[in-house]
Amino acid sequence: MTLRNQEELLEEIPLQIAAGESGTAFHHVIEFFTESKEYHRLFQALMMQARQKMELPLLYAASADEVPDEKLDEFEKMLIAAAQNVGALFLESGNLVEAWPYFKHIGEQEAFRTALEKHEIDPEDYEATEKLIEIALYDQAHPVRGLEWMLASHGICNTISALEQSFHTLSPQERATVAGMLVHHVHSELSNTLKQEIEHRESITLDETPLRDWLTDERSWLFENANYHLDVSHLHAVVRFAQAVQQDEVLEKVLDLAEYGSRLDEQFRYPADPPFDNFYRASIHYFSLLKNWKDDHSWDYFRETLKSAEEEAGRMACAQVLVDLFMRADRFDDALDIALKHLSDEQLSLRDLFQHLCEKTGRWEELAKLAETNKDLLTSLAAQIEQHESNKTI
Repeated sequence: MTLRNQEELLEEIPLQIAAGESGTAFHHVIEFFTESKEYHRLFQALMMQARQKMELPLLYAASADEVPDEKLDEFEKMLIAAAQNVGALFLESGNLVEAWPYFKHIGEQEAFRTALEKHEIDPEDYEATEKLIEIALYDQAHPVRGLEWMLASHGICNTISALEQSFHTLSPQERATVAGMLVHHVHSELSNTLKQEIEHRESITLDETPLRDWLTDERSWLFENANYHLDVSHLHAVVRFAQAVQQDEVLEKVLDLAEYGSRLDEQFRYPADPPFDNFYRASIHYFSLLKNWKDDHSWDYFRETLKSAEEEAGRMACAQVLVDLFMRADRFDDALDIALKHLSDEQLSLRDLFQHLCEKTGRWEELAKLAETNKDLLTSLAAQIEQHESNKTI
């Protein structure tokens, strides 16, 4: 509609109201804001119409402050419908930034998440990109997509910094996806650099074999004079994040990265918490297990680190890693044995772990003992009942 149409509406509204046709007036105003794509005003009009139908003051729009308790449910339904309508219109127009507040307000994010997955950022539009990253990552509308855009627009350094802050908020699947994305990125960078250097030096064409097969003892010159081929802090961070990965393809590449890291000069092989004191060596064993649970050599490595840990904090850290590995391998009895011997369920953060392992193994008597030690009446009751029921089925 044109400005003249709006002027006509302003002239028609008093006549329609005087004739008792407020519904018609609302219809024309809503139609006007829809066709002129003034969607924020459309939302206000829809809510004003809803309030008029409910015989509420019209000028408070979406506020529920003046809504009587007995009308709150009806008001909420109309608010959700209006937000869905306007949010969808913004999505259809490609304006995700303006659509977000409506979906966020009503807690319906699936349609918005789908739109984020389909949307491609414009690297030239810095302001829009920043807003979309903020919504996707920091508002958690789609953290994986937000980190993907950050990597594309800001590079790996900023992406790692952002992930350090948000990693604990991600689901296991999101952690695996993001870690895999960073592994692919760093592996590609390292592979290209090494390939060029080796082929130039040796006048050969490298086969498409795993990168770690290129790192032979005869090529120790790659690391002479504390040489390295990518930012070693980025390498360390990505290998650490990669403990969340699940896919074999990613595990192959992270094993390449860990093998490369293990050959760096000692000053660049940063240690981590036990059992990752020797970070890259431990990482090779860790990822070897994720790839093949029958790797007895790697199981022995983590058992030995637990056995040789001198301080209590180190023993607990080693035990937690071993318990986690056993759980990922579906070896719940082994996990419970280690937990009972080396971990204390006096820590509230570990009580859920003990309950989960006792449930998985059916070893309710162990949970009952722990509950008795902690004077935990409810857990004791649950464990005793579960133990009694399991005995009946034997």
